[in-house]
Amino acid sequence: MVLRVLLASMLMGLTTSIAFAGILLEPYLGKSLNGKGDTEYELLGLKFPYKHSYDSITYGGRVGADIQKVQFGVDYSMQNFSLESEYSGAKGKDKVAKTQTGVFLGYGPQPWLRIWGLYIFESEVEGKDPLNAAASVQFVYDQIKFSKGGGYGIGVGLMPNQYISINIEYRAIEYDEETIRGLTVTNMTNKFDLSELLVSVSLPFIVLK
Repeated sequence: MVLRVLLASMLMGLTTSIAFAGILLEPYLGKSLNGKGDTEYELLGLKFPYKHSYDSITYGGRVGADIQKVQFGVDYSMQNFSLESEYSGAKGKDKVAKTQTGVFLGYGPQPWLRIWGLYIFESEVEGKDPLNAAASVQFVYDQIKFSKGGGYGIGVGLMPNQYISINIEYRAIEYDEETIRGLTVTNMTNKFDLSELLVSVSLPFIVLK
């Protein structure tokens, strides 16, 4: 009897929360700063380490639910930038396109403050340069695509009003699959990871609430 009452109370609480849920639509525009990363190619037991750096304009958006002080849903963003690579003192730049998709869970302890975590379950980096790009560092991105990227993000947002959020978020992604000239290598020996600090402004619209 007690168990039935407890289950009924939990169900009523969940139903009430869903009834008060709103749909979150949140486009954002920002700048990824201090972007950096590493690639380590291994051939015949020899390792060839590359260092990367970049800055990028970032376009993205979130779609999800808003239940009282909790928000959750899907986050997608895209970037186009020049990735600078350095190996053994030689430098080169490659134009690349980068996308990432993830799910987020956020909490607003105060009306002016939001914090969240982001789990990135898919990311790709694909070269957009002509064939001879970055020949100085032998990192020809037009023939290379990294995919099956996964990682995380941690962010905080300040809201001067209910329509605008000023955000800062740290993101880190590691890639598990590489495609070179159409040949795909999974669980690759070569390591490739990127991290960045995203500063953005977003417009969190809550509808149907």
